[in-house]
Amino acid sequence: MGKHWAVSILLATSIALNSSASDGSEDSSILDVTQFVVNGIWSADENDGVDLDVPRLLTRPAGIDKWTEDKRRKCLGDNSYDLSVDINNGGVWLHAVETNLTVVPNGRWQEPDLSWVRITLQSGKESNPLVFWELPRNTFPITFAFRTGSGRPGLLRVMSASQEERTALLAVRLMPGRFEK
Repeated sequence: MGKHWAVSILLATSIALNSSASDGSEDSSILDVTQFVVNGIWSADENDGVDLDVPRLLTRPAGIDKWTEDKRRKCLGDNSYDLSVDINNGGVWLHAVETNLTVVPNGRWQEPDLSWVRITLQSGKESNPLVFWELPRNTFPITFAFRTGSGRPGLLRVMSASQEERTALLAVRLMPGRFEK
């Protein structure tokens, strides 16, 4: 059985949010932002995962949680499954699959040049294969820099989450142009 790394980011997120001058409002000059609602992994049978390379919603195969860890990881990797969200008991968790994430100040969301992300983060395949991020409660938006296992860099913003519907509103900004695999 492989290693699972659980990371609580309450302190890191607090530092990142407090160091930002941004009020979280959106700047209409930012291009190529994709927003979508993703279902929590235990709340719906579809649209419960994200491919950050495109970006697009994905659906985990039925019964995947009963598979061996190696088979699960291979299936998710083969299908470009980079991220899922778990929403329950008042909490929100991000599950990164071979995707490297780090909290950044919310003000970085509006920067026109994202080249620093490629330099700052290794590809997810070079980091831990599976990471759980526990988000602080009722503190949105929260902005992350990411680099997927295939090397695609960008920014991910968790805009909001609904405990009742067990969904999260996500926004993704990719670096413009092509990327290396």
